[in-house]
Amino acid sequence: MKYWKILLKEQRDKGKSGLSIPFIIGSQAYLPFKNHSKQSISELLIDISQNNSFETSLRYCMNTQTLILEVRKTKNAVYFPKYKGNEQKNLSVAISFDNLGESIEEIIKELEDRFKEPIDKQLFSAEPNSDKRTAVWRKYTDYEDIPFITNSFKKLKN
Repeated sequence: MKYWKILLKEQRDKGKSGLSIPFIIGSQAYLPFKNHSKQSISELLIDISQNNSFETSLRYCMNTQTLILEVRKTKNAVYFPKYKGNEQKNLSVAISFDNLGESIEEIIKELEDRFKEPIDKQLFSAEPNSDKRTAVWRKYTDYEDIPFITNSFKKLKN
């Protein structure tokens, strides 16, 4: 099973919503395989859209003030962006006030722009802060984030 699938399922099993894209991208540093090439945002979204066993949804999280990926909740209204002009049904995007684009290529460009700074600074975790208008990024915590990632990755097979 892919690393991002495990993380999203583990997060859901904890009764929580999804994970930010920087969180998923940064988690690759803890993969137990030496020969794993790290995915970029582009590679992650294309992977999700083309190789999925469950529908993954991209939506805005009011608690952290950022976009998250999650196992889709059926109550959320979504659309399915096209990839290379073709229909796909693995990656959905919540219908909201923030139009991210009609294609996966447009969405990738928007997300790369949006998350370049926190990823470059290795600030992968968004703090809950429903009182602010933007995400507050921080490094992974030793007491919660890193144990969650490493425990989740124990289920991976090379």
